[in-house]
Amino acid sequence: RPSPSTSSSHTLHNDFCSAIPAESPTRQSLIYQNAYPSLRALQSDADIGDGLWRCCRCLHENILTHYKGPFPFDRLCCPRCTHILCHTCHSSEILSPLPRHVTLVDPPDAHAPVRYLHVCTHCGLSRRAVVQGNALVFCHGPCSDCGTNVNGEWARYWIGSKEAYRRDPNQTFVRLVDKRADEATRQARKRQRLAEKLKG
Repeated sequence: RPSPSTSSSHTLHNDFCSAIPAESPTRQSLIYQNAYPSLRALQSDADIGDGLWRCCRCLHENILTHYKGPFPFDRLCCPRCTHILCHTCHSSEILSPLPRHVTLVDPPDAHAPVRYLHVCTHCGLSRRAVVQGNALVFCHGPCSDCGTNVNGEWARYWIGSKEAYRRDPNQTFVRLVDKRADEATRQARKRQRLAEKLKG
């Protein structure tokens, strides 16, 4: 007889395998806005997903696909180094950090998925929030995958637009690389100023 944790993992696996994409198919007009529409047309939505996140530890680019259901992005864990998505990682517009003071939001349209989630710090499972009236509510029970209890360290995110990425995935990647370089430059200058201050 399987243990509860094994049964839970099996159920999650079935959920992931049968998950339905939440975002609408790419419009032809969006493809035509690409600098090379013929090449862009060769990439299917299943191939490129809805966005990407760049791991802050190993710099691996991970495709993001938004699914319907309680686990909007499956597990947000880098397959190269096992790092779990954090606020130091960079991502495209489909996934942005949500400040913790945000507790009131506009309710979603009827039958539309709630576009807020948090991520387990132990296994990376993404869990969709719910909206009750205008109140944003995150689940408080243990993680459905690893059983870790929800705590204040679980990073929160909101789900944005896929449009810019679907239009030009390569350009989105370039922007993330540039953003990382700019941040590294700022940190280097900050350390230099601190070193000069300590010398003085």
